[in-house]
Amino acid sequence: MKKSRMILLCFLCAVLLSACGETEITTTTVEILSSGKVTHTIIDSFEESYYDAEEMKEMAQKEADEFNNSHKDGAVTVESVQLENGQVRMVMDYADARAYSDFNSETLFYGTVSDALAAGYDLNVNLISLKDNTQYLSGEELSSMGDKHLIITSESLHIIAPSNLSYVSEGVIIASSRKEADTVPEDAFCYILLK
Repeated sequence: MKKSRMILLCFLCAVLLSACGETEITTTTVEILSSGKVTHTIIDSFEESYYDAEEMKEMAQKEADEFNNSHKDGAVTVESVQLENGQVRMVMDYADARAYSDFNSETLFYGTVSDALAAGYDLNVNLISLKDNTQYLSGEELSSMGDKHLIITSESLHIIAPSNLSYVSEGVIIASSRKEADTVPEDAFCYILLK
């Protein structure tokens, strides 16, 4: 089961990539809602004429069903798959960041600073203010901000956050919107603290 999921993910990754417009999603994007739900929109060129949208949706749905059988029901949902003009657009919903992480074998955390500490994340990082690029937040200061929300990822992603970004770690590139960023982790996680 895990091998077939990895084959599908490798196939999709070979077909699909990352970024987004402020109002309309035009490239691969992970959007985190304030409820914690995650929507992953995968968009990329797709020239293989021997697949159609229905076959791709069936493949993705089979992987989601297998995952849901061993996790809580509805953890992963395939919302839509469209093939048009040589592009594929697949939208997948996840119950939360943990479901996204487990399904994709990547790290994506969304929760409070207290939740991150309880989950064992190392918050001994320096974050830079988006208001003033010379102002830093130490790991000790971050750890004391228990109710503030935080996004942590090990993946290169275009992210739309549920609220404005406040501080970011190295490897986070701010996009055009105050709620959007691209993460480019090298040997460590990327951290985004929300307002």
